Amino acid sequence: MRITAALFLLVTLVVNWLANSLPLGGRTTGELAAEYPNLFVPAGVTFSIWGVIYLGLMTWAVMQFVPGRREVGRMLAPGFALTSVLNAGWLFAWHYGQVEISVVIMAALLVTLLGLNARLGGWAPERLRGPAPESARFAFGVYLGWISVAFIANVTALLVA
Repeated sequence: MRITAALFLLVTLVVNWLANSLPLGGRTTGELAAEYPNLFVPAGVTFSIWGVIYLGLMTWAVMQFVPGRREVGRMLAPGFALTSVLNAGWLFAWHYGQVEISVVIMAALLVTLLGLNARLGGWAPERLRGPAPESARFAFGVYLGWISVAFIANVTALLVA
């Protein structure tokens, strides 16, 4: 599962990079957000949180290869794979003007991240020692926090569309 999770992370990073470097649909993610003016769209600098999220996810992915830390990967990898697919799917929907579909995808991403964070919070205290659980809690906690805000922004964009 750890190789699969690492590959899904790589795909997520590549699709996110392509979304803004090509860009998909001819416009960057930020340019598209500007097309739906509302009071809830976060300031541009706020989107730098993705660097923190991806750094956290990379740390989590690397920690899966450390002996004695693999259980975290086995526990979270299927849900993480789903978040990767949903993340990429959201980018395609958003970049090709399918705002309604992007909201549904973002809702699924939010629910998936809630599930991953619930699993992390359900561990016994003695199992929370060491870098793997903490890196997982950090990565998926920040990811959930951002997607919670992004979901509201996505719904707001739909309402003003």
